[in-house]
Amino acid sequence: MDANQVSRRNFLKGAAAGSVTLTIGFNARGVLAVAKGENVTSLNPFVRIGSDGTVTAIAKHFEMGQGTTTGLTTLIAEEMDADWEQVRVEFAPADNEKYKNLFFGMQGTGGSTAIANSFMQYRNAGAAARDLLVRAAAEEWGVDPSAISVEKGVLFSGGRSGHFGKFVATASELLPEDQPKLKTPDQFRLIGKDLLPRKDSADKTDGSAIFAIDVKVPGMVYVAIRRSPKFGGKVKTVDADKAGKIPGFIDAKTLPTKAGVAVFAKDTWAAFKARDALEVSWDFSAAEQRSNDEMRADLARL
Repeated sequence: MDANQVSRRNFLKGAAAGSVTLTIGFNARGVLAVAKGENVTSLNPFVRIGSDGTVTAIAKHFEMGQGTTTGLTTLIAEEMDADWEQVRVEFAPADNEKYKNLFFGMQGTGGSTAIANSFMQYRNAGAAARDLLVRAAAEEWGVDPSAISVEKGVLFSGGRSGHFGKFVATASELLPEDQPKLKTPDQFRLIGKDLLPRKDSADKTDGSAIFAIDVKVPGMVYVAIRRSPKFGGKVKTVDADKAGKIPGFIDAKTLPTKAGVAVFAKDTWAAFKARDALEVSWDFSAAEQRSNDEMRADLARL
């Protein structure tokens, strides 16, 4: 799939031409974030601007330590000429049509594809948002768009100036350009910049970042798996009588592959204790029989 074509056209199909929108997603801390009312406006699926001029980049790829939140945000901030300190990031909600991985055909993060498939898409999103803001300012000031410059989230023309938030309402009523003008590499101020502060560093440093293991939802069930002690081993029988006496135990189910037994419980500790209490007999007829030393020796010979 041509990333250029997708970024220039498909994301514009979903661009918000109306004024203020309701946007729901996960912020950089992994917490469900809801933005509504007249304080935020989505200029396209990847860019949201607050009335105070704050820019929020909507990241369609998850952060797993590889710097995705910073990388994707950089692309938008670069093309918008936004103030890095006034740019935030939130994770996209579930919407495959708007936020799919162009290489996978569905929403997903992996295989070092985030920047590879989003580089042009996010640059176009930022450039389109910038163009809308420039045209909105030109309309309000009665000047030609070419007479307007942008620097660190502020638009200038003659003796007049105003941050993004001042023009976002008008910008949201304009039709986005099909081919927004992109910067040339010699104009980059953020892309490729050494030591650009990461957007996830502060939360991970002070302990406020929420990881998958930290997520709690009402009625949540925890699972631990009792796996075969030998590669290729299959479950023959399972006796969960002792596990059933562990407070918090819910149930035990053999995996469809028979490679182990899943134990369901009300909390992590109960899941671990019940898993260890299971009495499982295994079929090792097709399992790896060599010891660690034997496997190392065979590998050395190979």
